[in-house]
Amino acid sequence: ACIALVLYYAGVLAGLPADPLTSLGAAALILGLVNPYAACDVGLQLSFCATLGVLGAGAVVRRLTQSAVKMSRLQLLLCGTAGLVLPSLFAALATLPVQLLQGLPLSGVSVPANMLVLYLVPPLLVCGLGAAFTGLFPWMNTACRTFALVGGILAKWLVGIAQWAAALPFARFVLPVGYTVFALATLFLLARLFWKSPYWRGAFWAVPLCAVFAWGCGAAASHGLVEVALLGTGGLVRAYQQATKAG
Repeated sequence: ACIALVLYYAGVLAGLPADPLTSLGAAALILGLVNPYAACDVGLQLSFCATLGVLGAGAVVRRLTQSAVKMSRLQLLLCGTAGLVLPSLFAALATLPVQLLQGLPLSGVSVPANMLVLYLVPPLLVCGLGAAFTGLFPWMNTACRTFALVGGILAKWLVGIAQWAAALPFARFVLPVGYTVFALATLFLLARLFWKSPYWRGAFWAVPLCAVFAWGCGAAASHGLVEVALLGTGGLVRAYQQATKAG
């Protein structure tokens, strides 16, 4: 993130047309040159995919607000709501393939959890930077302790919200890897086709309906299917004994 922002603002200061995707790609190239194995890091993959999702959400919100002068109050309210929901939603969708392919647990509450902690992150960041800066000077010890205290309270609130969200239903679930990646690729191509179409607003109805249809097909196809994961020879022996007892 730091490298991408430095490249982005360097282009702005040089009077060049700044492009977030170009800055993101250049940051990936620099990290790859420094450490060729960085591309295999799951954290890096999730960070880049989440950034791509946020950039895509920003493009959609900008297109929605192009005709803000001609919009009614209800449409403006919907655009404002989209500006709050879409970044978290697009980031979750963009990181979903990486989570699936890496065998990470999936969450069905990531979007509402992100929205709940959205307003805690900026003041928490300010408190952290303030504590780090004031901690350099002994005569600013009181300010440093104040920043640290407020930051600690905010961090406890953030962790409490995360723990509450993790206990909700559908906080963790399992999806079939191959079928889900195929469905996501199909939805992405569908959204891309709508983006170039004059009826691009129809994607807000077509893509969710196709997603529900794909989920229903996957659920119907996997109905009655039982997956058993065995670890070690002990689990294999126990599974064989249970199957023998069951006839």
